[in-house]
Amino acid sequence: MCIVMAKTLAANGAKVYITGRREEVLKTSASAHGSDEALRGSGGSIVPLVMDVTSKDSIRAGVEKIAETDGRVDV
Repeated sequence: MCIVMAKTLAANGAKVYITGRREEVLKTSASAHGSDEALRGSGGSIVPLVMDVTSKDSIRAGVEKIAETDGRVDV
């Protein structure tokens, strides 16, 4: 998902998971974009989640992690 889309969803109250293989890059991006002025007071957030989309096992683990935390994946 493009960071612009992630920021827009979060600014409108969504909890948005951003995924990738490198944890440090994800954390940096979530920190930089998740503290944006538009997100303040929206109730939304940008959350980093390490996942390799070329691996079915990694995708399953990511979905399980989100299900544990939030109960479901909407989008």
